[in-house]
Amino acid sequence: MVEFFIIGGLGLSLILSLVRLFIGPTPQDRVLALDVITVQVSAFLIYWSFMEGVNYYIDIVLVIASAVFLSTILFARYLEKGLK
Repeated sequence: MVEFFIIGGLGLSLILSLVRLFIGPTPQDRVLALDVITVQVSAFLIYWSFMEGVNYYIDIVLVIASAVFLSTILFARYLEKGLK
């Protein structure tokens, strides 16, 4: 029963984040929605890792989180200074 609420809550928040990603009025809104989607997918992978009893999903989460962090920093730098 708890799994239903966890998966349902993650699914609902993922749908709402996807809506913000596609109709976000500014690029900042879209990048923030992409960051939120990454956190939601990471939470799902960690939950799945615990449910299946495997550990390699956590390594995948660390790689994805690092890549998204770097892309967010690069985008913020681009908005601050532009292309030079």
